[in-house]
Amino acid sequence: MKTKLILFFFLTKSFFIHAQTNPQLGATLQHINSFNSPSNWFVDIMKSSKPFSPVGGPWLQGSPALDPQGWPTEPFSVWVKHGIYPGDEGTYQLSFDGFANIEVFDTSNVISDKVYDPITNKTTASLFISSAASQVILTFNAPMSPAVRNIKLISPGFNPQNFPTYRPEWLSHLSKFPVLRFMTWNAANLCMAREWNERRLVDGPTQCSFYTEDTLEAKYVAQGVAWEHIIELCNVLQKDAWINIPVFASDNYVTQLANLLKNSLNPNLKVYIEYGNEMWSFATIAGAANFNEARKEVLAGNSTLNQGNETNEAVWSMRRYAKRSKEIAAIFYNVYGLNNPNDRIRPVLGFQYVSPESNLRKLLEYIQQNFGAPKNYFYGTASAPFIGQVSVFNEGMTVNDYLNHLEMENNRMFLATSNIMDQGLAWTKFYELNFLAHEAGGFHDASYTLPGNLSDLQKKAIRDTLVAAMENPRITTIYNDYLTNWFTYGGPGSVFTWFVAGATDYSLGDGFGLQKNSTDSLNIKNVFIQNFLQGSQPAQVAGQNIDQPVDTRKFAGYASNWNSVSKNTSIDAGLSQLYLLNVTASGSYQIRLVKDKATRDASTYQISVNNSTPKVINETGLQNPGVDTVVIGNFNFNKGANALQITNISRCYPNYAFLFDIITVNTEDHNTVQSIVYPNPASSNESMYIFSTKTISIISILNFEGKEIELYKNVNANHFTIHSPNQNGAYFVKLTYASGEMESLRIVVE
Repeated sequence: MKTKLILFFFLTKSFFIHAQTNPQLGATLQHINSFNSPSNWFVDIMKSSKPFSPVGGPWLQGSPALDPQGWPTEPFSVWVKHGIYPGDEGTYQLSFDGFANIEVFDTSNVISDKVYDPITNKTTASLFISSAASQVILTFNAPMSPAVRNIKLISPGFNPQNFPTYRPEWLSHLSKFPVLRFMTWNAANLCMAREWNERRLVDGPTQCSFYTEDTLEAKYVAQGVAWEHIIELCNVLQKDAWINIPVFASDNYVTQLANLLKNSLNPNLKVYIEYGNEMWSFATIAGAANFNEARKEVLAGNSTLNQGNETNEAVWSMRRYAKRSKEIAAIFYNVYGLNNPNDRIRPVLGFQYVSPESNLRKLLEYIQQNFGAPKNYFYGTASAPFIGQVSVFNEGMTVNDYLNHLEMENNRMFLATSNIMDQGLAWTKFYELNFLAHEAGGFHDASYTLPGNLSDLQKKAIRDTLVAAMENPRITTIYNDYLTNWFTYGGPGSVFTWFVAGATDYSLGDGFGLQKNSTDSLNIKNVFIQNFLQGSQPAQVAGQNIDQPVDTRKFAGYASNWNSVSKNTSIDAGLSQLYLLNVTASGSYQIRLVKDKATRDASTYQISVNNSTPKVINETGLQNPGVDTVVIGNFNFNKGANALQITNISRCYPNYAFLFDIITVNTEDHNTVQSIVYPNPASSNESMYIFSTKTISIISILNFEGKEIELYKNVNANHFTIHSPNQNGAYFVKLTYASGEMESLRIVVE
């Protein structure tokens, strides 16, 4: 790869040969529940059944009497599958300890060959699930033994005495992803477990996290999939795990989990660790719980959560989230005996994608101020940059309407200006962390986001349009642009987990899944993801290249009208600006700041790169017209994205641009350029400043046809002010040096 780096006083050409790496495109797994789930996860499908219900039917509130392990001790019903999809039909082998009268709710399904063995106290039977059935509900009624335990329903084609945990089509579907995120399997938004003995066990009645409004406090809601099942899945597929820690998990719970992972997960696999899920959302049970815990801590006194006399309880909550995330990371480091987060464990700090300034910045600053550099605890930051989150579902919507909306949202996400992605990456890189997406993809949800005034027929028409959009080839073009753009931000160390891996029922408005059923492996979305994963990860190119002056008005998230803002605008004391910069070669660079000499008053500010020790600049007030360069000092830059912060200690006046000189750099050859022009592009008839390493004798301005339109003789200086042409377009500035050498620089007027 040939890269060109133009710097103040130097032009460097570098040639790098890197091993190609595939994109780290992981996946958040589809939620395990028994309600309209086309995915088949387990060979024993009882592991994905809804928790036991009264004998009258699973739609009834309450639960039958259960023994300490959660098995029924009185007649009951169980919702095994809600909705029958391709791949579900066939003859399943039923077995359980004890005896009972077994009935099916949907008579399209048939129970046969039922046998009870009094010696082993075990019942076996066959259950034929018909493709014509709407669901699978089993009722266990009298006569019934004192308890019915260890219920299994083994998928067709497997030996009931010796079967694997996972269905082969599920393993095949997941095998393409390098990282598997278990937020849904960990029931991160619901889990209330505090101690290790409250976790879900492998041999429990179900691994489902199904819940309804009247059962939010039930024990089965507070449990996700057994950790041992998660470890087994990662070991079988050799995939890194991204886990979510319950909001109330005690230090002992976290320690026990860390030991289990250390001892059971293949040591070649990495673990991404996230506390809860999107804890800024107080609408979830876990988010509300964290909010309440933060209030309790502040009211108890002696807390850092309300430092600075902070009274906003939402800020307390997010500070608690950051602090607990740091504590969990420290526990894992201690158990693993690792000092480097990148070795095997990778703690992640989540933030709200749409508010990096008020969310991520405050989290990182809180950690820095109270516990030291965030990189000592975290591998990276993570957000959820979905496209299409604004609902466009309305009567008469066409496939093109929907896809046009996704395309527009995609383009808006990566705009050059007003870009919150820039801000999120800038704060991440300022604190020397990696940039991740904990979940993202297309926000395809017409299951509950439809206008309430639509009829059922109108809602069905919208959902039918969504189905057609999920199968339209144009959607893969949108996905490709979306993922490619995101990875140009993420760069090395980035991970993006698609939401979701698995099958979802498109016809019901849930278009998140990569497939519409477990046999739909050739779905164009699934095939696209497969192909994308086999490609090369795009290079990180986000940020302003330092091969040219960086206009101080173009800070991270700068406004679209940035070049119409006066350069003479003062900035109040205490305010800061962050710049996302892209560097071709790592090394030490000297930073110079181009300033207006007429600063009127003295000003003090400090500049830092990537959380380095700030360099403080004190300037006296000057009245002379023109510009000058102030040497800030030398800073180390990494290859790729970096962040520079300028903070005003006092009221500061005009800053024009940052200039970057190479001091030492990892390159293979060096060529030197003599001069630069700033600003470039410029407005018509605007002052432009030429800086050079050599004495300039003559300056000519030529139009694009080579005709001279202005001439400056007898310059005899290393820097000089010219006026840009008064017509928009491209021009050349021809420089003749005192030595007789000549150089031509291209400028643009707009």
